[in-house]
Amino acid sequence: MTDKPVRILGIDPGKKRIGLAIGDSRLKVATGYRTLEYRGKKNFTSAIRDIITDEQIDLVVIGLPKNMDGTEGESANFSRSLAELIKRDLNLKVEFEDERLTTEQAIRQIHQAEKKVGKSKEKIDMLSAAIILQSYLDRI
Repeated sequence: MTDKPVRILGIDPGKKRIGLAIGDSRLKVATGYRTLEYRGKKNFTSAIRDIITDEQIDLVVIGLPKNMDGTEGESANFSRSLAELIKRDLNLKVEFEDERLTTEQAIRQIHQAEKKVGKSKEKIDMLSAAIILQSYLDRI
């Protein structure tokens, strides 16, 4: 990382919804941003391009779902394919962050704050993206 603050987009990938968070390398705080309905690679690339432009994003961190034994499965392949789209079509650097148990952690946090989780899947996905990005920021 350079001395200049880097704006970072965190992504919690999913085949139905994609959670997004934003942070920067100076403040080292991730904040939930929004969720996107996943409607194919072309729509994904277009939506991410708009966010990258609007929010002046320099780097993307994508959650890499691994099995508990550390191996990668189909979900990890999906994350890697989204990363390739971003690199190729948007010419932006992408890094991965292990996302094991982030959904469970997000549900716990929502439950503690609101005393119920309800049906807020969008909120869970957005908070999961923030947890992924915060983990990355804490590590760098």
